[in-house]
Amino acid sequence: MRRSTAVSGVLSFALILGACSNGDNGSGDGQSDDGQSGGTGTEQQAGEAQQLAATSMQKVAAEEFVKFGLELDVGGQQVSGEGSGRYADDPATSAVLKSQGQQLEVVLVGDSAFAKAPAQMRQMLEGGAEWVDLARDQQAAQMMGGVDMLVRQADPTSVLTQVEQAGDVKDSEQVDVDGETATKHTFQIRLDKLTEAFPAGLTKEAVKPLKEAGAKSYGMRLWVNDDDLPIKAVMDLTDVYAAAAKMGGQPAPDGRSTSTMTYSAWGEPVKVEAPPENKVGQMPQVPQQPGGQQPPQEAPPTN
Repeated sequence: MRRSTAVSGVLSFALILGACSNGDNGSGDGQSDDGQSGGTGTEQQAGEAQQLAATSMQKVAAEEFVKFGLELDVGGQQVSGEGSGRYADDPATSAVLKSQGQQLEVVLVGDSAFAKAPAQMRQMLEGGAEWVDLARDQQAAQMMGGVDMLVRQADPTSVLTQVEQAGDVKDSEQVDVDGETATKHTFQIRLDKLTEAFPAGLTKEAVKPLKEAGAKSYGMRLWVNDDDLPIKAVMDLTDVYAAAAKMGGQPAPDGRSTSTMTYSAWGEPVKVEAPPENKVGQMPQVPQQPGGQQPPQEAPPTN
């Protein structure tokens, strides 16, 4: 039970669109889609990653603002989105996520996470409220499947922190991106080295059981421009989601699972604010029954 709880955050993404199916999970011999193995690397490789991340982090802090696009692809099923963020001492992010013809607006301000309730949920809120606070309303957070975690993944400082803490440089090369010169870095991120920033759906508590289930690392490709600012990041989370599914007794997602972020308009100011307090409501609490059980029925009267 403890292990199942620890990986529930990852499972919510692996299963977010019902992408699980029987058969091979597409991860082959356990290598990332960059062809790099899940080895621990060398101190030199880790040192190079730390320096690259530190340099880029300084540039991100200086520019402060950015627009981004994101996509989570779990075995061919996708959640996409776009938004903008302020990544300084008072971080804030606004995004619109889309999947299967539906969309959801999410706003992150500091440690708070707000989601604009879909129409069918909004009628359950009192006083004409339109938003829910996912950090405080556990009922709403469970119903919305951790969408705030996906938006947090788009934070470029989160991506760079993963590289700084746990990255081994596998390759670096000069490439052309839309007519501009950029450097493409390939990393292997070691799960046991992560302490603060995690890919979408992963928590610190989940790292140990995921390793025991066979996921020791994941691949990342990071493109930075000539100003050392990130312009694209791709994470291959195939093995992570497959291990999460295994821990939860589910088949692995069919095919590869990746998380992709793109960044543009660095330094152009954006305005992100929390929704007005009078527009934030709370979902009515529904008792949770263990093991999917239904609430006990009242016994029929006896004569």
